[in-house]
Formats: sequence, C-alpha cells, structure tokens
Amino acid sequence: EDTVGINSLATVVGHDNIVWATGSKYFVDTFDFYNVEEEDIEYFQSFDAGNTWTTGTIPSSANMYVNNICGVSDQKAWVNGVDFDAQSKIFITTDGGTTWLPTMTDKYIMPTSYLNGLVFIDSLTGLSFGDPAVSDDDSTYYFEVYRTIDGGNNWNRIPSANIPVPLQDEYGVATYFSFLNNDIWFSTVISNNVEYRDFRSFHSSDRGLTWTAEITDASYVSFVDTEHG
Repeated sequence: EDTVGINSLATVVGHDNIVWATGSKYFVDTFDFYNVEEEDIEYFQSFDAGNTWTTGTIPSSANMYVNNICGVSDQKAWVNGVDFDAQSKIFITTDGGTTWLPTMTDKYIMPTSYLNGLVFIDSLTGLSFGDPAVSDDDSTYYFEVYRTIDGGNNWNRIPSANIPVPLQDEYGVATYFSFLNNDIWFSTVISNNVEYRDFRSFHSSDRGLTWTAEITDASYVSFVDTEHG
C-alpha cells in the first residue's frame, strides 16, 4: 500500500517553535518499499513546535529523492535533492509554502555534479554541498560547495584553493553535514567497484570560506559544543 514517509525535518535556527519537514509517498509491502513515481514531494510546517501542522505539495518535484529541507523563517525555506536521473534540484518558498520555485538552476550542472545537501547557519549565511566537479572557469576537479551571505540571493562557489583536493574515488554523502556556530562539517566516502567506506571529515571554522580535511573513518561528525562531539 502507499504511505507518506518523512524524509527530512528541521527547526529554524534560533526559533525552535518553527519546524519544516518533507515527505515522499512510498509503496510499502512485507518485503520492500520504494518511491511512488510521478508524485510531488509533500511539505509540512508547524509554528508551535509540532503541535499542529499545515501541509501542501511542491510542484514539479515528482521523482525526486529529497536530501533535506532547510528553513530560515516561517516564510522562507529550501528543499533540495536529486531526481531519478541523478539531476540536482533545489526549490525555494518565500511565502510560507504557498508557492515553490526552482532556484540555483545554474549550479550543479556539470557531468559529475551531485548535490548532497543545503544548510543555513543563520538567516543570511548558507552552504550547499556537492560531489567533486569542474567549473566553467576552473578545470580543477574539486568539491562543489557554494556559499551565500545575503540570504540566498547570490551564491558563489568556494575556490579550489580553499578546499582540499578530493582523493581517488572520494565523494560526498547526502545529508552528512552539520554545523555549530561558525563551524561546519561534511563527510566523504570512498566508493568504487571494490569498496564503500567512510573516509574523511571536511571542516570549516570560518563559516565555509576555507576548509581542511582529516581522515576520521566516520560517517557523520557533529558537535554539541566547542569541546564535545
């Protein structure tokens, strides 16, 4: 039978009473489950910490695997993911979900581009994370990370000089990112025909401007304060 499963849920930074979530329709039986084709993504919103919810659908989002939803207010939120053909997609609402429009359509369009997630650490500063790819003005193959400091009006790719070069068969992982204050982390894996394993953790201590990487063999890195993670 068909059922809607929640695939992302997040509160707005600094406003724990404002919650955004997304759900996809799945076919579920005793042995398996899978996305129902040609069904738009559903969104859910709460202004009272989850006691009551409103819901609707995101037009033109059918056949999409959601990475995550990220809201910065009760009116503004982004949903991102990839479709069944591995094409990256990002939608934005600025009116509380009444309308959703494609955005950043000129990003993640290279042959190896693959979007892994998008997050705002405050109402103005946001990052989106993707697998390694070249760019129009840089032939270097490096992780496709974009940064905005104006609430998403303009996005600029982090220069290749500011982020470690990916190693052979190294890729990002959908939704494997976190942040605390000005620090941001995302994880990578080694993936090929022989193995799939957790590999490095990338870290920025300056709100996504510059990055370092360390082998941690951890699938996910998260800190609850500056000392404990």
